[in-house]
Amino acid sequence: MRGEIIRWDYEPVKLRLAKGTYYSPDFRVQISATGEIEYHEVKGCWKKYPASRVKFKVAAETHALYRFVGVEWRDKAWKYEYFND
Repeated sequence: MRGEIIRWDYEPVKLRLAKGTYYSPDFRVQISATGEIEYHEVKGCWKKYPASRVKFKVAAETHALYRFVGVEWRDKAWKYEYFND
């Protein structure tokens, strides 16, 4: 994450990935420094949700206008992974 969060919304959109396939990111986050929109997917452990990870990667490729951030709780800390940065 970069900058201060000025707004966030929980599951605000369904992003179309392919015909009949949609994905709803956990959070839409607006960053104050740039005004950019990021979509965040939060997981306790990505390994438990391989299908979610695939959809998130496809969403990042399909909707490249936005930054996609995977957030995972690992080793007693939040880890951030930028999918299309």
